[in-house]
Amino acid sequence: MADREIPKFEYDSKVKNKIRDTATELFATRGYGAVSIKDITDACKIKKSALYNYYQGKEALFNDILQRFEKNYHHLITWLTEENSKAETLDEVLDNMYCNELMTTADIIGRYSIALVMKEQHSNARAKQFFYELLVNYSIERMALMYDNLVEKGQIPPTNTKAVARITLFHFLAMNDFYIHELRGEKLPPDIIQMSIEMKDLIKHSLTAA
Repeated sequence: MADREIPKFEYDSKVKNKIRDTATELFATRGYGAVSIKDITDACKIKKSALYNYYQGKEALFNDILQRFEKNYHHLITWLTEENSKAETLDEVLDNMYCNELMTTADIIGRYSIALVMKEQHSNARAKQFFYELLVNYSIERMALMYDNLVEKGQIPPTNTKAVARITLFHFLAMNDFYIHELRGEKLPPDIIQMSIEMKDLIKHSLTAA
């Protein structure tokens, strides 16, 4: 898997993307309601007028962040589906799903976007829609299909792949939260790291147990 090509996302150093990236991180860590336009422009080191060249206000910026997240999340799942369609073993599928390069350096803003949706789904109707339709339903459906492919190939016994996909998804969401803490310089307790390892083993066992 060393030559695996990690998907590239539409992030660059242009002013609009800098605004979106900065706002994504601030909204994800502080909460949408606690962040002002001034907070964003101060963090970007730009004038408010520069932000208003691209967005009418904070809500328009938030909606644009969600739209970009949806597009790039679909791109990520498409990549993962294509990689796993070529996989012949469960270990290969899990290696793709737990791809270290993707989990760490490939998409930091994507990680903050997931955290943002999870945080704001309690108070924002659009974020709630994204949480259930994209992060939950769509992800579970695609993961179950990846596992079903292994069943068809005879690599794992028939099982409730949708149930295991649910476990996999919520493990990923927990891992994403852990990773956000690490990004902010917080050291994770050893038992949290061990729990993550054990969860991956549990997922593998659930798919291989007859």
